[in-house]
Amino acid sequence: MTTVLARHTTAPVRQASSLAHVGLADLEELPVLRTASFSSSTKAALFDGLLRSAEDAADRLAAKAPRDPEAALIHLLTRNRFLKGSRSNAPATDRHITQAIAAGEPIPLALRGFPFKQCDNGLKASGPLPDLAEAGALIRLAELAGAYRQLYSPGVHITLLADGGYYRPRPASDLSIYRQALEDLITGLHLQNTVTIVDQAAALKTASPERWSQRASLIERLHRQIAQTIRYCDAASATNRLNSLAAVPFDALFRSMIYSVPVPGGSDPAWTTAVLSDIYTTTGPLGEARREVLRRAWQDTTQYTAVATADHQLQLFDTLPYLRLASGAPRPGAFGFSYLGGSLLPWHGTGFIDERHRVGVDFAVTLRAAGYVALGTDQPFAYVAPSLVEETLRTDLIRLKSR
Repeated sequence: MTTVLARHTTAPVRQASSLAHVGLADLEELPVLRTASFSSSTKAALFDGLLRSAEDAADRLAAKAPRDPEAALIHLLTRNRFLKGSRSNAPATDRHITQAIAAGEPIPLALRGFPFKQCDNGLKASGPLPDLAEAGALIRLAELAGAYRQLYSPGVHITLLADGGYYRPRPASDLSIYRQALEDLITGLHLQNTVTIVDQAAALKTASPERWSQRASLIERLHRQIAQTIRYCDAASATNRLNSLAAVPFDALFRSMIYSVPVPGGSDPAWTTAVLSDIYTTTGPLGEARREVLRRAWQDTTQYTAVATADHQLQLFDTLPYLRLASGAPRPGAFGFSYLGGSLLPWHGTGFIDERHRVGVDFAVTLRAAGYVALGTDQPFAYVAPSLVEETLRTDLIRLKSR
């Protein structure tokens, strides 16, 4: 790829964990979006470069790991390259590892996520398809699998528990578009023997039909509890009660939902930035749009809280036959897993390549504000540091970003 553009100074990529931490008021006057062509041959070369880099990393990781299969997997999962959160959260052992090794079978790993691309407000991503962020995440999983295969020949098998529509209602068409494109990405990266996608709801229902049968009535009861708490308590007391009731912090979840729901009036970044930058000022010309965002965020927060809390009370996920890796907020007793460094999940943002040829994930709006160039037009597959477009994108130097 040799598209030439005039030089511009590139601001640092922020990699904030939430749009709430970005300072949207500072981004209301965005620079003109700069684009460059992105051919299928460049995409193939990019994937080849990333896969070769992952193989080299896997070799280095395996060379430094213990020879005992159980100790080796725990060692790999707690390397900075894969670790999310504190190393002290990781358990010393796990029955799924010991049982699989005793049977000479692949270690069954699972991660929740890959629901849909969060493109509703146009600030996180500009379209519904997976991009370089998801591709990089899958290659990170291949890196782990490749390293462990050298230490325990059956290796690991990784199941992605796709939770699109599970916690928040979502049109089936959105879910199917993303899911099919993700399946195609797995095949294109030759990972179909390492990574499998399953529907989270179906997996939980199969693992424990009896517990699953109690779930719907429990969710209804939790909705009533939430409504009663809000109706009869002052704001501070309601927040405290909801935080103690829920399996997730209610107030933090609500603040996050504000920046995830659609913005009335379209997804043009200039418009959505203006609406969201002062979201709690609900008077004036933007008041109606802001009130609708807050209403929808509240609705989605209560639904997510009821679902997650019901699952937690029923201990549904404990019935799954996998060693689960936590890519969200890891807790004590769990292996935290980071795809591309930082805390932002691939489907919450857009893939980028920085000036050091490292692949990461950030919000589309902050990448644009930083002067990055979009590869492709309708939905950019990635944003790239201008210097890499002005010269030549060296796919042989591409590698995944770590911590």
